[in-house]
Amino acid sequence: MISGYRVENGVQIYNDGAPAPPGWSVTFCCCIPMFKVSGIPEGTPRVPEDEAKAILARWQGRYKIVSLSSPPGIKGDVVSFTDVHVKGDILEISGGTRMIHTQHGTIHVPNQPQKQRVSLWRGADGVLYIDNIGSKLVRESPTQLEMKNALGFGLRWDRVAPAPMQMERGEESAPTKWASRPTSPGGQGVAGGWSEKVVTEAVPESGQKASAKNVVVEIDGESWPVA
Repeated sequence: MISGYRVENGVQIYNDGAPAPPGWSVTFCCCIPMFKVSGIPEGTPRVPEDEAKAILARWQGRYKIVSLSSPPGIKGDVVSFTDVHVKGDILEISGGTRMIHTQHGTIHVPNQPQKQRVSLWRGADGVLYIDNIGSKLVRESPTQLEMKNALGFGLRWDRVAPAPMQMERGEESAPTKWASRPTSPGGQGVAGGWSEKVVTEAVPESGQKASAKNVVVEIDGESWPVA
């Protein structure tokens, strides 16, 4: 039996969603550690709701995963997933293969997609933790997110979709102006269950880029013009 981990509605949950202390571990049969995480220092507060919504709005979209470094004692590129999709407060990792050792030798099998929830906490030293087990942001730009995950691997996410306001017809994204909205029209944040999508209008031909004047964001059934 595995303790400290469960899957709920397809989303992986560690430590019941509460901040895991440094050195916390998922255990097998209640006492055998499976892996330890860097964790979050005790007393670290959550990022305020309005700021968290703005951060999540910036991060919406699809990325490619680039492995940057491994923890001490681990050699080679062992980060097997290749793709990330952030939608709302859920990130889904997918793509790539993993090695399975069999009596006939080692084979590579496709990874099964995994969903995890983004939860934001900020330490007294300014460090932004992006989940409840200690993954933390190192650097952010409009096209890249660099981080160290809770297992000590250095990663970079390279955005593959066009940046907000330069999206192709039909591509979901988070317009920059959305990040400045303190709340949705109904007063709910991402954690409260927004349904969000980008709607493009009056685009003459498929494949032509949308302009600011014909892009709106629909949240909870209400349309907000971007410009």
